[in-house]
Amino acid sequence: MRVFLSHRTESEGPLARRLSGDLERRGVPTWTAPRDADPGATWPQAIEAGLRTCTHAAVLLSEHALESPAVRHELAVAEMLQLDGRLVLVPVLTDRGELPRRLHATRAVDLTGSYSDGLDALVTVLRQSAAAAATERLVVHRVRRGDRIDLLAARYLGDPTHWRLIADENPGLDVAALEPGALVSIRTRGR
Repeated sequence: MRVFLSHRTESEGPLARRLSGDLERRGVPTWTAPRDADPGATWPQAIEAGLRTCTHAAVLLSEHALESPAVRHELAVAEMLQLDGRLVLVPVLTDRGELPRRLHATRAVDLTGSYSDGLDALVTVLRQSAAAAATERLVVHRVRRGDRIDLLAARYLGDPTHWRLIADENPGLDVAALEPGALVSIRTRGR
């Protein structure tokens, strides 16, 4: 396991460095910019190479994080890698701002209260997803017009009545009206 820490340098730089150190003390290796960026690469190349070497991307989300072109780029690459099943995306809320709509179906970690509790929750999510990856296959489906949760359950889980497993995996998902473009995480449970 290795975690890419995506952050807006101006506002979350100190938090990203603290989080990196605390995760590494708990045995969770991290990749952060600019520390781990290859000095010979362009910034986009370094970021994409870093993401491709990681199993997880923790995106530190504040009210203004997505105003950063670098964070938007990192999130776009992380979403692409997640769709390919090569990375787990973990939104990390750093203030009381709104979680971007496209990430509502993704399990977020809250760092807005106790830092210690948030760190514990992040480590738990990272370890659980790493352990699950060893026995389960995580599929991330981008919703298209006409998709329904029972049809996704039939397609990925082999039984339309297993739609509740998808709903449980995606706590912010409106199962009655899947929004085109939304990402839905589905654990295939060893199929």
